Amino acid sequence: MVRFKTKTPSRKASVVKELAGEISLFSPTEANGGILKISGYQSKANQNLLPDNVGLKLVYLTKESMDKFAKEQKQKKEADLNKLSSAAKELAEILMSALDGFSMFGDDPNQVMFVMDGDESKLVDLYFEDASGKRISRNGYTKSGNMIGYYFEEQPKPDWKLVLNIETPASVKKIPFSLKDIDLP
Repeated sequence: MVRFKTKTPSRKASVVKELAGEISLFSPTEANGGILKISGYQSKANQNLLPDNVGLKLVYLTKESMDKFAKEQKQKKEADLNKLSSAAKELAEILMSALDGFSMFGDDPNQVMFVMDGDESKLVDLYFEDASGKRISRNGYTKSGNMIGYYFEEQPKPDWKLVLNIETPASVKKIPFSLKDIDLP
């Protein structure tokens, strides 16, 4: 079933002249590149986990790399703050200190952190499987800018696989449609 909304036709209208568009059917497999399974992702910290042709980068972060990233971001913020007038700088520092209190990235041992860059619209799903291929349920998810965190009931195990469903030219079939002279009730 496909649902859509149209603008309200005039009261005298008896038909919709034409309704046209395109339906995208997503049918991912490992063969067409729509399903990517990454074993041992925890041993591949600080490097892109995805093939170059995907148009998306995903980097697994350890606690140490999170701390380094946070330090770099803090230095960048401080450099940007120094460019502001003293009144604007004071206000920005107050707001940033309030927001810094909400940051929980990297503090939970049951958390997995990534930095994502590129066309995020291509990512349909990201999940984890245990060694037997059973999907592991998440306990939560958070995203701030290009940082993503996934939370679990237990500490992630080294034998967990990272699984992504990604739109690729081979995994998506686009079907145009056109309906004409649709009678209105």
